[in-house]
Amino acid sequence: MGNIGQKAQQIQNLREGLLFSPKLIEYGVMKLSIRTTEAEIDNRLQAELPIDLSLAEVLFCFLRERVGSSISPSSISSSLKLPPTTITSRLRRLEGLGLVRRETTEADRRSLRAQLTEEGEKTLVTAVKIYASVVEESFSSPVDVPIAEKLESDN
Repeated sequence: MGNIGQKAQQIQNLREGLLFSPKLIEYGVMKLSIRTTEAEIDNRLQAELPIDLSLAEVLFCFLRERVGSSISPSSISSSLKLPPTTITSRLRRLEGLGLVRRETTEADRRSLRAQLTEEGEKTLVTAVKIYASVVEESFSSPVDVPIAEKLESDN
């Protein structure tokens, strides 16, 4: 078998071993479920609030703080595993909506901290309720039986 034939055989072996691996199939189903759930959360948030899921995720970072306290953009960046420029942009959008207030710190005028406004606190509470409701709805219903049967028959 030539080099091209060996590569083709390796690819075929990968297809047979990986694409039909039960763990890989489970992972794919789980990932699809999460994407579908996140899309539904995003739709519901936008229907009921002036924010989408990306902004809600920033607001969720405030849940770890005491009510009324502030949080640094770098802390949000670290929590969400997103670059600081992305967080700055999202905080700017939240500030424009009146949900967050950004202020320089007394100790270092170059350092910023973000704090929820009263409207931001109300929005956060509603966003958490929407998030929890959609997750509960999405994962309390059984898996679509034809999909489950198809997965079983493919193995």
